[in-house]
Amino acid sequence: MTLNARLYQMPADSDRHKHAHHQLVVGVRGRAEFEINGSGDKLSTLRGCLAPADDAHYFQGQGDNAMLIVDLLTATPQLSLPPFEQDSFERLFQRASFFDVDPALQQLLQFSAEELKRTHNDPLLQQHLSATILHALGHRLGVTPQPPAQDRTLPLERIDRYITDNLDIKISVNHLAALVHLSSSHFHALFKQQTGLAPHQYLLRARLHKAVQLLRTSAVPLVEISQRCGFSSQSALTHALKKHAAMTPGQIRRAPHAPQF
Repeated sequence: MTLNARLYQMPADSDRHKHAHHQLVVGVRGRAEFEINGSGDKLSTLRGCLAPADDAHYFQGQGDNAMLIVDLLTATPQLSLPPFEQDSFERLFQRASFFDVDPALQQLLQFSAEELKRTHNDPLLQQHLSATILHALGHRLGVTPQPPAQDRTLPLERIDRYITDNLDIKISVNHLAALVHLSSSHFHALFKQQTGLAPHQYLLRARLHKAVQLLRTSAVPLVEISQRCGFSSQSALTHALKKHAAMTPGQIRRAPHAPQF
């Protein structure tokens, strides 16, 4: 996992999107309307939101505003967090939620915003600032780093079978945890320990693998492939393939070798 911190001015016109990574959004100046999973609130210097991967959210800025955003992205060779820290941050995003910002956390956020403006593009500083913010918030929400559980082995074949049989629907960590009778946090720690991937990363890989199989072995239309593999639209599948395989669906169909996931 790699962390990225940035400042963003929310537009005056209402917008909606979702993405394949977790995201923290909190105000450092002004206000913005924010809605996720049917729950809405105002983001400000007193209020922030934890937006899990693949949860669509609506947002609209109110006048002059600045939001500090922390993205939890796929790790790069240069920037990667230790497993116990990644597990802690993943537990923060088990569900979409809004949180209060106390005065001490406000100071940390304002300091971070000023450093981001001053340094512009320093990935290492962004990583450290992001980790500090997430740790500070985790302590306030009762989610602190802890060694991964080692008292059980997950039945990965059973989990893989469930994922394969249900690729056309949304699969949450709660669904997978219930399948093996574990809490979401315990399941997440064990899953990451055994596979080296967070559950949402593992699911995305499975969806992409199936999509590539269909592209290579059938003439099924792209819109139907996206539905079978659980993508919200044809464009969402195309975007994911470009991002993770650096190829379009058409290029994958014509290529001599298929990309591996």
